[in-house]
Amino acid sequence: METSNDYKKEDDFALWELHMIRHKMAETKIDLKKIRLNTQKIIQKYKLKNLRFVTKQN
Repeated sequence: METSNDYKKEDDFALWELHMIRHKMAETKIDLKKIRLNTQKIIQKYKLKNLRFVTKQN
């Protein structure tokens, strides 16, 4: 399945990649709770002390 992407890969690869990731997440119906849990596991696994997990959005 092809998806519409407002960003061109050549113009801004990072934004293009983020858009594609979000699209894949929507297709697989990954919920926010699962994303947060996976993020916490990755931070702990790799001991990423310079990262923090934000639990509340503004």
